Amino acid sequence: VYQACIINNVIPTVIKNTNNTEAAKIIYQATFQGDTVPYDEIIVTKYSSGKIFNDYVLSNPSFPLIIPYRHAGLDLTQSPIYATTLLLDNNVPPAELQQPTTDTVSLPNDPPFLLVHLLQFQQQREQMKQFDDLSASRKASLGICAAAWFQIHCFTHSPLNTIAHYDEIRLDYMPSLTTWSDLLATEPETWSKQHEMALNTSISISSITTMTPTPFLTEFPHLYNN
Repeated sequence: VYQACIINNVIPTVIKNTNNTEAAKIIYQATFQGDTVPYDEIIVTKYSSGKIFNDYVLSNPSFPLIIPYRHAGLDLTQSPIYATTLLLDNNVPPAELQQPTTDTVSLPNDPPFLLVHLLQFQQQREQMKQFDDLSASRKASLGICAAAWFQIHCFTHSPLNTIAHYDEIRLDYMPSLTTWSDLLATEPETWSKQHEMALNTSISISSITTMTPTPFLTEFPHLYNN
């Protein structure tokens, strides 16, 4: 009920009142794969500003009526809402990863997917940037690209304070599972060490996701393609 209201009421109202189809939209919706991920689904929704979100969601007269449905339908200890902005500063993501590759061929039995990373840094993101710079060329040569990298600014707290704090959410386009396997198989030891130095590996998560096809979401996002 909550999600249907956002999709069928809030987003169309924002678009109509602002006369801007980019003012609010669903960027990505997918299910996480694997038993080790504590979450079932990820939904990325774009609002053109915090004011738009406040005016049309938080201050919406329907909000007090629909929020109980969200609370009833979710495990609130594992269902955070993050406020984020798209990363595009100081060559983050690296330039090689900002444009999707157009010459990759998808196979029916090995389709492309988005690999979602929920990252918590050890200290500053500088060490992660070093890993990104080291691995960018190799990833780009395999057709891997950054679909969207988000910096997290704030997040909701559960009543039990059990929600993990992440610093970034990354959506990386993978042409196939074979491509990802090739990357892992050829990853130099220096990359692995840099990766381990940069992240809190007990908290950070990487997972294959399966996109939920809908009338408003028919292809993977590539937010650096414009």
